Amino acid sequence: MRESEVVAFLRYPSKPLVDFALTLANLPWQEEQVINLCARKRMTQEQAAEHLDRSVDAVQKWYRAGIKSLQVAWSDCEWIRKVIS
Repeated sequence: MRESEVVAFLRYPSKPLVDFALTLANLPWQEEQVINLCARKRMTQEQAAEHLDRSVDAVQKWYRAGIKSLQVAWSDCEWIRKVIS
């Protein structure tokens, strides 16, 4: 699953469905916060860093790790691919 597909699913309009899928990945809270701000709420990483009072480097690290974890967790979930296609 590509990053663009992960982001497309995170922006899917059904919040409960996306929330459920996020629980499957069991992300650390930092990664989940950054994913929610950057991918779901469309903040830039700089805006997210300011919002969380963290460095941009930390936000970038958590974003990359979160996306990678979601790619792995969702790679075998055929229903996610069907939702975004």
